[in-house]
Amino acid sequence: MIRKLLFVALMSAVLAISTAAHADRSATSAVRVESSLSVSEIRQYVEDVDRRLQKGRYDVASQRDQKWLIQVIAALRSELDRADSARDPSPKLRELASEFETGIIGIEEGGIVCRQERKVGTRMATQRCFSRKRQIEDNSKSQESLRQMRKGQGLVLIPLNR
Repeated sequence: MIRKLLFVALMSAVLAISTAAHADRSATSAVRVESSLSVSEIRQYVEDVDRRLQKGRYDVASQRDQKWLIQVIAALRSELDRADSARDPSPKLRELASEFETGIIGIEEGGIVCRQERKVGTRMATQRCFSRKRQIEDNSKSQESLRQMRKGQGLVLIPLNR
């Protein structure tokens, strides 16, 4: 019974790793962050990113991304000057902030990747989205867990097509 449970856990981990390994860059283009930040939080976020830009953190980004950052920061500042901190952000400010957050995730973490995941034993799939950086970290952790399971349990995989 324990071997069967280990095998099921192992196979689901392998499936998750292989699915994640084949996720392509095009999955990023349709995903967008919907900002839920307040006016003061947006202002702080813009200032933090601008500070990092001034310190050269984005020098490794493409010229196109750097120009985009400068333009969006200017547009956000202009919209923030008109915004009332005591009220919710205007639709235009929320739209700009959403675009900004999505772009920053793309520049800093490689974009957003979504994948369909199923629980073992069901056909119900849920879509989960992660930054590319987090997905790589999760894949590394899964692979390390598999290695540890193999070492600790002395688990031997038997080919199914015997």
